[in-house]
Amino acid sequence: MIHIQKSVDPPPCLEEEMTKQNGDYKCGDVVERLANDFQNKCYLCEYPNPTGINVEHFQAHRGNKTLKYDWKNLFFSCGHCNNTKLAIPQFNQILNCTVQDDEVETSISYYFKLYPKTEIQLTALSEDQRVANTVALLSKIYNGHTAIKALEASYIREKMLAEISDFHSHLNTCFVDEDAEPDERHHALRKIKDHLRKKSGFRAFKSWIVWNNPLYRKELSQFIE
Repeated sequence: MIHIQKSVDPPPCLEEEMTKQNGDYKCGDVVERLANDFQNKCYLCEYPNPTGINVEHFQAHRGNKTLKYDWKNLFFSCGHCNNTKLAIPQFNQILNCTVQDDEVETSISYYFKLYPKTEIQLTALSEDQRVANTVALLSKIYNGHTAIKALEASYIREKMLAEISDFHSHLNTCFVDEDAEPDERHHALRKIKDHLRKKSGFRAFKSWIVWNNPLYRKELSQFIE
């Protein structure tokens, strides 16, 4: 999960839809605006360009029209994450990635073990209960809690494996491989910068790879958007 700068002004259609008996909170350009704000990534798992898109209510509305049509409460997620979060009370109190003060990128450490078996390790770095709840939710998302969800989670980890492996390969070219030519290092650095952009898949994990290595942190932290 990374911090997202969400647009402030709500789509005009939301106010009108709220007055209807069976209004649609996905009205007008809501979905397009959310996709743009959230960099076309699920705000929870960070899977890029998900095919199963949901407009999620960050705070479960439970029939409350104000929450149901509140622009601040509408988030861009994938079906896997939305169906894992549901309206479970524990997950109604998690870190909000659109609020800078919630420090979603530094309150949790993100580690993806590539080999011999892909494994995701998340650690709460604060005693805030919302941080613990966020870790619990992300753990269910990345590992699954039913047979179907475990399979869906494995697809997320498979995509993450490709992303993180590619990131590591460019780090190796840029900082480890003594035989790499200058143009190869330049190309690798450009790719590394791309991986550290907000739109990149699983950026939170890539950021922690940088922060956990003194050399990478010194040379690359400035490129973490």
